[in-house]
Amino acid sequence: MAIVNPSGHELEKRFDKALTYLEDRISDLPNDVLISILSRLPLVGVAETGILSHRWRYLWRFTSNLDFDKMSTLCDIRFGLSSNSIEFERKKFVNWVNQVLELHQASTIDAFRVCFDLDGFDVSGWLDRKRVKMLQLNFTHCGQWYYSGNRYALRTNVLTKHRLDSLTCLCLKFVEVTGKVVEEILLKCPNLEALSVVESESLKNLKVPGPLLKLKRLEIRCCRQMTHIEISAINLVSLIYCGPWPSICFSNVPRLVEVSLMSGAAYFLVNNAFCYSAYLSVLEKLVLHLESVGYFRFPRFPVLGNLKHLELMLDAWQVNTLFGSASLLLEAPLLHTFVLKLWRNEKVAGTWPKRRKPRYKHQSFKVLEFCGFSGCDVDIALAVFIAGHAVLLEKMIIDPRNPELLEDCWGWDGWGWNYPEDYRRWQHPEDYRKDVEAARCHARQLEDKLPPQVQLVIL
Repeated sequence: MAIVNPSGHELEKRFDKALTYLEDRISDLPNDVLISILSRLPLVGVAETGILSHRWRYLWRFTSNLDFDKMSTLCDIRFGLSSNSIEFERKKFVNWVNQVLELHQASTIDAFRVCFDLDGFDVSGWLDRKRVKMLQLNFTHCGQWYYSGNRYALRTNVLTKHRLDSLTCLCLKFVEVTGKVVEEILLKCPNLEALSVVESESLKNLKVPGPLLKLKRLEIRCCRQMTHIEISAINLVSLIYCGPWPSICFSNVPRLVEVSLMSGAAYFLVNNAFCYSAYLSVLEKLVLHLESVGYFRFPRFPVLGNLKHLELMLDAWQVNTLFGSASLLLEAPLLHTFVLKLWRNEKVAGTWPKRRKPRYKHQSFKVLEFCGFSGCDVDIALAVFIAGHAVLLEKMIIDPRNPELLEDCWGWDGWGWNYPEDYRRWQHPEDYRKDVEAARCHARQLEDKLPPQVQLVIL
């Protein structure tokens, strides 16, 4: 077969044709489309798109997403991975926010997030510039353990300067806020659908006044001085509470179907479940984090007649506690998904009773998620035991990672990073990976122990 080399003129024609396909078609899009694209990019790099062309130079100033998040910098400082001081990074962060807000021109913001250790810096001037739909202030500190330094306090005089009618979601972490301020926020934000307050020492009494037709999700975590909560929200769907059990009064919550309780509140509910049986009977999702209460036996529970999703996080050091978690399935006849998370700081005590057999076959339970699986004999026996309860079990998901590392580790536990597990993960990453991989290998033993219809998924 003869090979024909194209002439120079032919090559030039082919090159011109190829250039037509390399034409900048993105810049031909309308401005609102380009701005929508830029709003989905990390804020750090959005301004750099101005070098692409003259038309792109100022588009970033109209983006609808302002995400000032430098938590990775805090992480580097805390674990000694950065030579810069927190004071240097704090000044740098404040200058960055000031410069962006000075140039930004959009009148309405879909999401405005500020996440850094600002040591009580007054951010009020940042809040009165825009109409915001989602506002998150996360001033998690860089220090170790419990934080007693300066914190920014959100006060009522600040609220009077802002237009809050557009706010649909408000999240405050490590921000001092009183019950009076929260109540005023709720009254001034008719479109607020989600409210979260995490780590506020000033929040002691909270009244969620009715009717609040839009509020659907309420989260209160690690507010250690909390003594009383009164809730009247006709469309409230989800409640998350972490901390000591306060006096709680539900006056009008007909749509409350998702409840997540952690720490002392979870322990209180487990031991006083029958006092709240009217609320428990309508729940579709129940999450109980009991990892900080040590060993206990699950008491008898009222029937959870509408429950579809159950999640338990437990200390893994006592076999009887684990067996109690499995017996709780008997009280949820419509349960579809059971998530079991095990927190470990030592080896599991005891051995699994070899002759223990399920007394009852569950008729709707289909998915088991086992997080914190270490691969020890007790874990294997527990997974097999729970599978033995379920006639229709379809899938078992095994996740050997520590469940606390999968949580919102910047703030949910009250001080930021979980110690010592996170420290171990950062300082000894190879040991951590070896433990996880060993657990995955042990999990494969379940392939021959589970019913044939059960799909085993090892993450």
